[in-house]
Amino acid sequence: MKHLPLAVSRPKMLFGQGFDASLWAVVLAQGQATEGASRAGALLATPSQSELGVRSGSSEWLLRRGEVLVARGFGTLAAGTGAAGADAGLLVIGFQLPVLASLLEPFRPGLLEPVRRCVYGTDGQLASILPLRTRGLDLVASMLRPPVGGAALPFWYEGHIKTMLASACFGEAPAEAREFFCSRQRRLAEERIKTAKGLLGERIDETLNLQELADAAGCSPSYLSRTFSAATGLTLSQYHRKLRIERAAELLAAGRCNVSEAAVEVGYQSLSHFSKAFREVMGCTPSAYAA
Repeated sequence: MKHLPLAVSRPKMLFGQGFDASLWAVVLAQGQATEGASRAGALLATPSQSELGVRSGSSEWLLRRGEVLVARGFGTLAAGTGAAGADAGLLVIGFQLPVLASLLEPFRPGLLEPVRRCVYGTDGQLASILPLRTRGLDLVASMLRPPVGGAALPFWYEGHIKTMLASACFGEAPAEAREFFCSRQRRLAEERIKTAKGLLGERIDETLNLQELADAAGCSPSYLSRTFSAATGLTLSQYHRKLRIERAAELLAAGRCNVSEAAVEVGYQSLSHFSKAFREVMGCTPSAYAA
């Protein structure tokens, strides 16, 4: 990573009264640094776009968009150059370590392990690169262009910084918790229908047991019947009959069974019931189909 001399211009302070404040946020252009920041503090940094080199003393990192560097005990953090010389800035959020530890203490069990070590560990310097979820990337863009100003700005930044911490420092929510209600219901319905189809296919020669199907799908019989019909255009009984007759037709076409044997093979005990069902599904009698 190429080292650049520190820029003469001062970094753009977004929030806080300097690097000794309990909480601050700054944007570093290439070559700028957080000179004067307290070594007791903890830092969270992420490039605003593309990728960017970051260094502190002899330590160097390459941060890509979608990643965040969580660091402790680094008095100066400097923005180097991007891999392709991209004109990207580095968003740095700084905390006095006791302030950050107090803020996160109620939620300590849910912290990612690298973050927990950084905030509560005893090592002098620690740093970890972690993924930043999509919501966090949106926050980076928003923090660079706040929609409010004046007296409201500190209040606005405090809220966004907490959201940024939540996005970077905690595990991702389970998939079902991130889904919209309608999407989740649709996905569950599809999974239940797939379960019912699979069970019916496996037990093609057995009598349909609606309660057993519903139990396997994890829902009530009425709900399964309703959603299955809406999705397939067939009732469960009609679908089961279709599977049985199609299987019987395969046996007859292959010459592996006569009509009576095919009926028994797919679970029909009555030849007349089998013939009627076969004609309704296939459009002809079993004898005509086998001929």
